[in-house]
Amino acid sequence: TVPAGQTEFDVRIASIDDAVYEGPEDFSVTVTGIGAVQGSDTGTATIVDDGTGPGPDPDDDRPSVTISDAGTINEGETANFKVTLSNASESTVQVELGLNLGDTEVGDLGTLE
Repeated sequence: TVPAGQTEFDVRIASIDDAVYEGPEDFSVTVTGIGAVQGSDTGTATIVDDGTGPGPDPDDDRPSVTISDAGTINEGETANFKVTLSNASESTVQVELGLNLGDTEVGDLGTLE
């Protein structure tokens, strides 16, 4: 309801801050005429959680990736590195792996699995 003598009012909808990266999410509010008011219109908004939002400290739920050390292994054993995401994502997260030989000879290692 628009009070008598007023021409505008604010409609507020709070977004919920979670730790899941969801990418941009669009939503809208539609107003339609009732009584003496004619027509309709739609206002839109976009929720972002990738660090590009407004303000000095924008929300950034994009997961970061870390990898653990595998420690020392005996020749012939398998080195197990654990890859960890800082938080979940609604979509598949592509992680690229690169094998750096260091002091190891090419024939001393198998393939990345």
